[in-house]
Amino acid sequence: MTPTQVKAKIWMSAVQGAVLPFATLMVVLFMMVPVPAIMLDIGFITNIMISLAVLMVALNAAKPLDFSSFPTVLLFATLLRLALNVASTRVVLVSGHEGSDAAGQVIEPLAIS
Repeated sequence: MTPTQVKAKIWMSAVQGAVLPFATLMVVLFMMVPVPAIMLDIGFITNIMISLAVLMVALNAAKPLDFSSFPTVLLFATLLRLALNVASTRVVLVSGHEGSDAAGQVIEPLAIS
């Protein structure tokens, strides 16, 4: 291996180790900073995809150790859902007077007319 390849491998391992803490920090920031409606829609869709992926993996696991990362995934998914609930409540309370589509396309079908 060349020195450049070694440096790239070290850099990639450092980045992989920082993904989960960075994602957790971003989710917590999601609760504190006002979020545009399109970001809420992307967050809700991501949450549904994560939930379906967890369900499929849990149903297809033959042994409990096949899905040993379940507690971590469940904790992160719960934190993401909590952040989405806080952010969507803020958007509805702040800009709900602008119409039913002010909170995003995912929340709009839930609006009471």
